[in-house]
Amino acid sequence: MAASEAAQGHEANGLPPGSREFQTLFDEVASKVEEYSAESGDPLDTLKARLAALCALERLANPAPTVPRNKAGLTIGILIAMLLGPIGIGVLIGLGTGMAHWISHMFG
Repeated sequence: MAASEAAQGHEANGLPPGSREFQTLFDEVASKVEEYSAESGDPLDTLKARLAALCALERLANPAPTVPRNKAGLTIGILIAMLLGPIGIGVLIGLGTGMAHWISHMFG
């Protein structure tokens, strides 16, 4: 399959997933598979399941997003940690001091 070899070549040359070249190759192959499906009567899903190279090309053409687009949750988490972190440390220091005082009275 020429498209598969072309995709492998692009990938070997360091072309990032989602590039226009991968999308063009996938669109060409997908249209040919759809034409074949219409002519042969084979279900399109069955053909896609049988063609591993098509699935690989689809992943290269349309990669899953790896960076969250909305970072509001991360920002809120950092702000909460910045607020509660010093409070937590103060509580731990206070507990340690109180425990030392209690032990000194008990055994001292």
